[in-house]
Order: sequence, then C-alpha cells, then structure tokens
Amino acid sequence: MQLRAGGFRAYLYGITRNVATTLRTARLRDAGENTELEGASSDEATLSEAFDRAFAQATVREARHVMAMHAANDPAAAMRLLALELMYEEGLPSREVASRLGLEPVAVYPLLTRARNDFKDALMQVMAENHPGETLPELERRCQSVLSAL
Repeated sequence: MQLRAGGFRAYLYGITRNVATTLRTARLRDAGENTELEGASSDEATLSEAFDRAFAQATVREARHVMAMHAANDPAAAMRLLALELMYEEGLPSREVASRLGLEPVAVYPLLTRARNDFKDALMQVMAENHPGETLPELERRCQSVLSAL
C-alpha cells in the first residue's frame, strides 16, 4: 500500500476522522436530530489536536518501551530511566530524585542529561521504524512535532 505525503499518521487520522463522523451521524439520526453536521468543520481542529496528542502519547510510550528494553541489560541505563520516571512521571524535584536514587544532588543533572539523550535516541529509533527512508532532519522534525503535541 502506498501512503500519501503525510505518512502513516495522516492516513490513520483520516480513517479516525471518517469513523468518528460516521458514528456521530448515526447517533444523531438515532436521536432524531438533524444529521447535517453543520458544526463538524469547527470541531475538526479540536479533533485534530486530540488525535495529535493521543498519537504523540502512543509514540512516547513506544520510545519508553525501547528505553526499558535497553535498560533490562544495562544497570546504568536502568538508573537513567528511573531518574526520568521520577522527575517527569512523578514530578519530583531533582534533589528528591537524588535522594531516591541514593545520589548526591549534583550527580542528578548529568544523569538526567544523559537520560534525556537516551530518550531522544529511543524516540528517533521509533520514528525511523515508522518512517523508513526519511532523512535525519525529517525524523528530528517529526520528533519535535510529537513532543510539541504533548
């Protein structure tokens, strides 16, 4: 199957939008309401944003899974992943991250810097798998797009 210029994301969004429109039309028809959907175009921006956010969250989960696979055999990578989880999932400040990891507070900044680089590498790997043949700058743009949708 040949995808259009927008790639898989655009293809999946188109399918999702069409299914949502069909379901909405059916619900309105069953409720006895007007099925003209005059407000559908105004909802499209909101639907697009929600789709982009959900797509970004799924992509980030996939990147996190890649990181976890690497961390399974590398104690240092496991420590970096844990540091990211503590800071970004649990919302802990760096000195609390240090305390939980049994580190000095000054050791957390380089650890998190390396962990963010690990995450970027994992995200790039996911993007490269989902968009084979794209150049490095194109993949980096896709990564930025995913992160900005969160």
